[in-house]
Amino acid sequence: MHQSSGKHVKIRGISTAVPANKRGIEQLIPLFGADIEKIQKSTGVQFRHIAEENTTTTDLCCFAAQKLLNKLDYEKDKINVLILVTQTPDYILPSSAHIAHKQLQLSKSCIAFDVNLGCSGYVYGYWLATMLLQNPDIHSVLLLAGDTISKVISPQDRSVLPLFGDAGSATLIESDPQVDSTLFFTLGSDGQGTDNLIIPAGGFREKKSKKTRINCQDTSGNLRSQEDLFMNGSEIFAFTLKTVPDLIGNVLKLSNHNNNDIDYFIFHQANLFMLQHLIKKMGLNQEKCLTSLEQYGNTSSASIPITLSHCLPYSKEKIRLLLAGFGVGYSWGACILSIDENTVITEVYLVPNREEMNEIY
Repeated sequence: MHQSSGKHVKIRGISTAVPANKRGIEQLIPLFGADIEKIQKSTGVQFRHIAEENTTTTDLCCFAAQKLLNKLDYEKDKINVLILVTQTPDYILPSSAHIAHKQLQLSKSCIAFDVNLGCSGYVYGYWLATMLLQNPDIHSVLLLAGDTISKVISPQDRSVLPLFGDAGSATLIESDPQVDSTLFFTLGSDGQGTDNLIIPAGGFREKKSKKTRINCQDTSGNLRSQEDLFMNGSEIFAFTLKTVPDLIGNVLKLSNHNNNDIDYFIFHQANLFMLQHLIKKMGLNQEKCLTSLEQYGNTSSASIPITLSHCLPYSKEKIRLLLAGFGVGYSWGACILSIDENTVITEVYLVPNREEMNEIY
């Protein structure tokens, strides 16, 4: 695993947003029947927020960003870098970061680019922002992370339909010479897992065609096309239990901390069954492990910031956090950081339809 550290960096604020369209798990009874209660107990998901057809990941992230910048009364010209982490971009090209750059009306001197990562994406984005802020000419990074996974899920795929929701997030990260604490990161990748969480068609290996749009039924009776998300749940589960405990152990060792030094652990919100096994295997205090699955489901790259917004809005005390993302790729990353009374963490905002959304800019 790769290890890094960064100094003189602070989070000014975190904001998250979800579509106003809230769906309860009971709405899936026609597909799951009597199994719905068992599924809810296993996944931990009671509600999901689903984006409208004309609402994109960039819309959700920009809504969160504008709310945060307004809350901080922050001058947009001060933002040097815009990073947008997503696997559900608005277009193949241009980058979603440039769509967000236009929507937020940022300076022409602001660097903007996408990062194609999902479950580990928020930690990777935070690591990348921290490394960029070690450059004395970069002082402010706006990290956007989000996904609208519902748009790539077959409505007849029982393996993923009840699990995923849509969300966007914005994190403003700055350099500050007065911050004397160090940020610690541990990151890793294993491309052998690429086939276990994948949308087979739609890129340039296998383009969209009449052939790929034909629904295929798997051995469990799930119907999906090659343009829909496929997840090998058992392989993802095995990877997680094998990799994440070492990930947590390594970042704690790197930072010279132990479990008792961490106020809260925020894991990627994969599903409740997986998180419970992780917590038990690592011997963690359940009350220190924050979750948001019940209200929002698995929101991919937004799951860590949405958990912070759900559990710690308007925090007024200094706390030490351990963040860990893991999944698609395979990819994994963890970091240890502190926030204090000066860190703004907003509530989770509900995003109206796109016409009403434009009124906040």
